[in-house]
Amino acid sequence: MNSLRSIPEKYRLLAIAILLLLTAVMVGIYLAAPQAEHKPAQTSETSNPRLPTHTLTATAASVQKPVPAAGEDRPFWEDAVVPDPARPRLPLAALPPQRNAPAIPRDHAAEMRAIEAQGSAAQINDTLQLWFAQDPEAATAWVNQTPRFADLAPSLGSLAQSIASTGAVETALLWANAISDPTQRHETRLRIYAQEARSRRVTAVRLQELGFSPTDIQIILSGTLTD
Repeated sequence: MNSLRSIPEKYRLLAIAILLLLTAVMVGIYLAAPQAEHKPAQTSETSNPRLPTHTLTATAASVQKPVPAAGEDRPFWEDAVVPDPARPRLPLAALPPQRNAPAIPRDHAAEMRAIEAQGSAAQINDTLQLWFAQDPEAATAWVNQTPRFADLAPSLGSLAQSIASTGAVETALLWANAISDPTQRHETRLRIYAQEARSRRVTAVRLQELGFSPTDIQIILSGTLTD
């Protein structure tokens, strides 16, 4: 005590101030330490969140096609074998433009059903051409299944030429080739190519490549079949 009293007053006050400052710093460090311990650490996953892997896997699996279970019956159409038709089936594409429909349209389908069994070939051909002008798709479907197909040579030839006039020559030839009578089939082919020659869409060289004889080529190019 005597030694402290021997220190000048101003030095004693300075020493006391330093002690108080050090005490305050130590108290502050002590109080701050628990808060730092309980502060959650920030991770890279928190700053940059990502979707869990199982979510992506489930999404990819949801778009996969189901696999039939073992022993499960397969749909019949997967193994079905469609036999070739006994006669050429006529296409429904590239049909000629329809004529103006009458004010009161006739029911050609009903008329055809009435005459199909016992009607004459002339009646059937006349009705078919009128029906084709009104509803080509329905008329063609009937042609592909009727038991009177052999009687339709006149109509098939006329309709083939009408289809060819629209520029659908390949489709027209399918109709012409469906004619069972070889003479009528050949004449229809001549008339189809006569239309093409008149429109300058076929030449003598091309006709020769198609297998026409010199006589046939002369007939086609003469213009007599288009008069």
